[in-house]
Amino acid sequence: MAGILVIWFIAFTNYSSPREDTTAILIETSDVEHVKIGKTWWEIAWLFVSGMLKSIATAWGGYRLIIRGSRCLIDFLSRSSFARNMVENETMLFATTQNKTLVFKKIPTALPVVGEHLVVEDRPIDGDAPENAMRSYFPAFELDDPVTNSTICKVLESNAFNFAEGDLVCTYTHIAEYAYVPSSLLELSHKIQNPHSLDLGLFLGPLGMPGLTAWSGLYKIGRPKKGETIFVSSAAGAVGQPVGQIAKREGLTVIGSVGSDEKVDFVTKDLGFDAGFNYKNERPKDALPRLAPDGVDIYFENVGGDHLEAALPSMNTDERIAICGMISNYNIPADQQQGIKGLMELVSKSITMEGFLNTNPKFGPAYFAEHQEKLQKWIADGSVKAKLAVTEDIENASDGLIGMLVGKNFGKAVLKVR
Repeated sequence: MAGILVIWFIAFTNYSSPREDTTAILIETSDVEHVKIGKTWWEIAWLFVSGMLKSIATAWGGYRLIIRGSRCLIDFLSRSSFARNMVENETMLFATTQNKTLVFKKIPTALPVVGEHLVVEDRPIDGDAPENAMRSYFPAFELDDPVTNSTICKVLESNAFNFAEGDLVCTYTHIAEYAYVPSSLLELSHKIQNPHSLDLGLFLGPLGMPGLTAWSGLYKIGRPKKGETIFVSSAAGAVGQPVGQIAKREGLTVIGSVGSDEKVDFVTKDLGFDAGFNYKNERPKDALPRLAPDGVDIYFENVGGDHLEAALPSMNTDERIAICGMISNYNIPADQQQGIKGLMELVSKSITMEGFLNTNPKFGPAYFAEHQEKLQKWIADGSVKAKLAVTEDIENASDGLIGMLVGKNFGKAVLKVR
């Protein structure tokens, strides 16, 4: 499937991009996303011993090595000044390659403006790929650098054992027609297994990071039991949708908070939630006693602020709160964030409240295989649903991002580059 699909974060994210010690290069133009993945030294040595000696002779062919030469030897020789010079000079070869890229040009003081703060430009293929972006939760974008995000790409060239030409890969890289993925990001990259031929956009939503976050947080912290009641904030969001539907399959009563009457209808009629409310029309502290008169056993927290404050007195004794996010406080300085009243409820009711990140080995990685196997099957048979808001073409990427920021999109915001 041509192009890449991109999932937008709710807040701007940032990185710095030093040159990798191991350099990899795009070698051809195509209609699909390029992923170039590095090797470890022991892998290089193995290939070298098992038949790559003949590539030494071609190494001194200059650009030909980079473009068509040994995939193994590109990494091997990049440690030398000779190879580094080839790599630096090789960038000129791609200066005329049309590679449309979403670039962060200017810091906005309010909502970004298309063509001013976010611009689509033709950029050379960038060997300075993003660092491991998960080093902090929401790092900021660097000015005049490509915007980065989770993507689904098709591999054109690879020098890693576990990725091959033609593989569909979920990874973290630039939003562009062609991209480069260094070895440092391999731990955030995995091949897409799609036995049910599902829409690839789903692998950035319920079958991607948001869905795995929902799955691992619900089962690790929530520990759902049939007959319990769960309250999900931001229930129509990319995490809230699968949380509520999985909980329904487990036999729970599901209540969700959303930001419009249309979304109330969506979560109750389409997704099967038992109840929902529009927090813009009804305060959470009024809605919860009405919708959960017998109390709440699990609160899956995505919002914070007045939602957490309302949930605390509604919680039953010895129950659980999974803190996935607090979007009401994102981008607000710590000294200006809303304080939470009623925290003594945690003590008096022996409530367990735990925050988590999907990248924690006890969460996402521990539940990945189970999440993929079961949720793919449930989506394929229609028992779990997902709504995508797809923006077509990278030229419209800025509009898609801004639409997400103002709440224009309904469903998981995804960009299809081509």
